[in-house]
Amino acid sequence: DSNIKSSLYTEYYQGFLLAVDSLKRQGYSINVTAFDSEDSLEVVKEILNNEVMTTMDLIIAPDNDEAINMIADFGEKYDINVVNTFSLKNEKVNTNARVFQTNIPGSYLYAESAALFIKTFNNKSIVFLHNRDAAEEENEFVTTLKEELDERDMTYTTCDYSTVLDVADLRSVDNMSSVVFVPTSNKKETIVTILAGLEEYADKNPYCNVSLFGYPSWVPQIGKNINKLYKLDTYIFSRFYTIPDDAKLYDLSIKYLYWYNEEMKNASPRYAILGFDTGLYFMNAIARYGKNFANYEMPDGDNAIQTDFKFERINNWSGFINKSFYFVHLMPELKIEKISN
Repeated sequence: DSNIKSSLYTEYYQGFLLAVDSLKRQGYSINVTAFDSEDSLEVVKEILNNEVMTTMDLIIAPDNDEAINMIADFGEKYDINVVNTFSLKNEKVNTNARVFQTNIPGSYLYAESAALFIKTFNNKSIVFLHNRDAAEEENEFVTTLKEELDERDMTYTTCDYSTVLDVADLRSVDNMSSVVFVPTSNKKETIVTILAGLEEYADKNPYCNVSLFGYPSWVPQIGKNINKLYKLDTYIFSRFYTIPDDAKLYDLSIKYLYWYNEEMKNASPRYAILGFDTGLYFMNAIARYGKNFANYEMPDGDNAIQTDFKFERINNWSGFINKSFYFVHLMPELKIEKISN
């Protein structure tokens, strides 16, 4: 829906302006120019023909792939860094040295998550939960993880269930001493169909050290399932996460409310925080090194509220991708920690 989309982008811009404000308070002078691309390539062309554009230090592109490509070519021609923060599928970063992609692309996310999974659970039995009624392809993360496990000769078990997981479906893994359950479906509905069965399993096997591993689509549902997720020692991999009682989040929420007279929308990710984190990171880099900051040792933006930044060039002629993601860990002692890769 274009209304929802435009309100999220407005929120991103509002968060970005809060980052500008906090840097101005530190004495930096910053000029921000905003254009409405009206979701039109013609308008993007007109904007790029505006002489002032060649003087920019940084351009944040809209989410339209053709527009990103056009802006990236412009950035390459005039030595201007271009940030792609909205499109996951855009490939321009592979061939254009000026592009910064702030979201880790899917294939990297699954490979890196599988590696961190193996590091985290190398002493646990691994049990995949497969809903035989879900007629879907195995998701890419599970395929990647199984390949990694096979390569290391690490064994795993699969338990099939129909529609809703019942404790009887887990008979074959009774009496294990330490186990991590991994549903093979990454759909957001899955979380609801497995929790009760797993909770019953944990109650029946009090000496078993149980963990559950889940997907980014679960993040928005943490709140309403939190007690079960704590109890099952749950880990969820995600590009974005904000710890609810983070002091920096609290400060930003208050400031946002004060400036804009409304609360941030509760999306995943929250666009105002995305704008704030991205703005702070790139403006700090420009302040420190000038517009060619990419030639220097890029700082790790790991003091961000919702997204860390660990930029890497994929090859000699590519731009940078952000390799950062989190394991959100809901611990049985009722704490949430964010584990960075």
